[in-house]
Amino acid sequence: MSYWLWGLPDGPIETVIGMGFSNKSMEGVFHEVELAAEIELENVNPWEPPFPITICRQPKDSLQSIWNRNRPW
Repeated sequence: MSYWLWGLPDGPIETVIGMGFSNKSMEGVFHEVELAAEIELENVNPWEPPFPITICRQPKDSLQSIWNRNRPW
């Protein structure tokens, strides 16, 4: 939650690393999405799927707009 409050960094952003978001959800926001890894997290609910890490490029909207729409609370 606190990461959202920090906002976006200054300057242009060409690549976003998605952590914990499925390819399908990221493909709704970016034109190019690549699954970089799926990690099995120890000491986490065993029924949860592997934790996906995606590399995302070419946002379909401005990153500021995407950031504002995805407020976690």
